[in-house]
Order: sequence, then C-alpha cells, then structure tokens
Amino acid sequence: MNPTDATGRTPGEGRADGGPAPLVTGPPMPAGLHATHRYDDIIDLPHPEPRRRPRMPIANRAAQFMPFAALAGYDDVLRRTAGEHAEAVAAAESAGDADWGA
Repeated sequence: MNPTDATGRTPGEGRADGGPAPLVTGPPMPAGLHATHRYDDIIDLPHPEPRRRPRMPIANRAAQFMPFAALAGYDDVLRRTAGEHAEAVAAAESAGDADWGA
C-alpha cells in the first residue's frame, strides 16, 4: 500500500496539473515563504575550530552570562540578617524558650 498525501497522490508522483513533483515534501509553506537550498552544501559541516587561540572553557564562557549585582551589597545584608536570626534562635533556645515564635 502506497502512502498518499491530502490530494490522493503518492509521494513523487507529480502535481495534479502534470508538472514535476515538488522538491520539498511536507506541510505547505505559509503564504509568502518559499523553500531555499542555498546552504545545503554547508549545513552538515562540523563547526570550525579557532586558529589563533584555544576555545574558552565552558565554565568561563558561562560566567559571561551570569547575572550582575544590580543591588550592590545586597548579599552582605542577607548574610548579616541570616546571622542575626541564627543568633536570636540560639539565644532563645539557650534561655529555654521551646515555643518561640509560635
């Protein structure tokens, strides 16, 4: 059994008006677009390696895109607040307050 498309023709059979079969099979292209094959000769080539200097390690490359510190000193404030909270919890536990904060 041969597979058919929406028009009832088998792949490669040609157009309904007798013209040649389309080069690209699959769903129709949206209006205004057409298939090009300009890069078919290079699309499957391996990525070129740099000639002048070695590639940057992935860890360093990822560091370029790390978020910047929009709020300078915010991390220090968080650490200080966390430390103060830990001290308050330790003081409450040492004072025998078993139900603090509830």
